[in-house]
Amino acid sequence: MDKKELVFESQIINITKDTKLNQIIEIKESKDVEQEIIVDENVKCRIIIWIKQECEEKVVKIINNIKIKGNKSSKIELIKIQMLNDNAIYEEKIESFMEESSSIQYYDIIIGAKNTISRYYTNLIGNNAKGYFDSIYLCDKERELELDYKINLFGKDTIGHMNTKGALLDKAKKKYFGSIDFKEGSKGADGLENEKTILLSDKVRNYSVPILLCHEEDVSGVHAASAGKIEENMLFYIMSRGFSEIEAKKLAVKANFASVLDKIENIDVLEKINKEINKRLDDKKE
Repeated sequence: MDKKELVFESQIINITKDTKLNQIIEIKESKDVEQEIIVDENVKCRIIIWIKQECEEKVVKIINNIKIKGNKSSKIELIKIQMLNDNAIYEEKIESFMEESSSIQYYDIIIGAKNTISRYYTNLIGNNAKGYFDSIYLCDKERELELDYKINLFGKDTIGHMNTKGALLDKAKKKYFGSIDFKEGSKGADGLENEKTILLSDKVRNYSVPILLCHEEDVSGVHAASAGKIEENMLFYIMSRGFSEIEAKKLAVKANFASVLDKIENIDVLEKINKEINKRLDDKKE
């Protein structure tokens, strides 16, 4: 793909075989967004959604609604980065509809905002459609985070996998609702849901509800959720290499995030993300 970038302001974005660009959607402060992205047959593309803020101290509220349609045999890579300040309120719903033999890989990075409600729904409509979702989050101070993720498998031999990894600090609160739903007609489908939370404080509140629903026979479904502190053996091993306890916790959290952060090719963006993660992990001694 061409490495040039393009900022879209229109409500409907059509990505065709002639659109040889990385698609960059900038969502700025106080701007409520409703957009539809349509990817043509046999088209491969990368879409980056960058939630930006002009003034770091300003109180803002952003509502973001995006629908994505992947036509037959299209291949979509979607990356969303949200690093708003601690005064911001952010709410989003991103929903994808995938046709026969199409696929979507969505990487979601949530680090900012005082209150965040994040909804992502994948609908695997056509046979052999695939949807992969990998999310990371870091929630500190008294921030609140609500995650609502769903993969609906309609077509035969569809694959829907979701993995969520996060860390809670200070007095942060997180609610997670995740579901894999095998609809009638999804024979041969494969679904997986995994959620893992690192607890870096005794004062955090963590609530997780993984759900597996099935209306069809001959499907494969696995779901799991876990939460706990960093293992003492891991901390001891890292600290034995000369790192402090705080540095060891930083490394353990960032290692947990690596599978998503490694997908960020823009060095400047990756440096900003790592800088924000380091800042929020500093001086956390519990």
